[in-house]
Amino acid sequence: MTPKDLIRWIAEEHSMTYEEITSNSREADIVEARSIAVYLLREEYPTLKHRQICRFFKRTHGFSIYSYDKIKGYIQSYPTYKKRIDNLITKMITA
Repeated sequence: MTPKDLIRWIAEEHSMTYEEITSNSREADIVEARSIAVYLLREEYPTLKHRQICRFFKRTHGFSIYSYDKIKGYIQSYPTYKKRIDNLITKMITA
């Protein structure tokens, strides 16, 4: 799975299109899916830098850093959120 495929997969898992997840929309569900995609890109492709990740979303690298840190914080603070992300990772691996 390429990074672009991962973004597309996360979009589908959240019932949206690639265009929606990479758009400038500030709708909460799109923002969350986008943040999860950034987190998984950093975790699954450790050689990808924030600057490379932000290009997929046409944003600054600050967006990538913020999104990654936000999801990482949720995972550390909320066991149910961690389980949700773990389930996504498991589903992604078997897809």
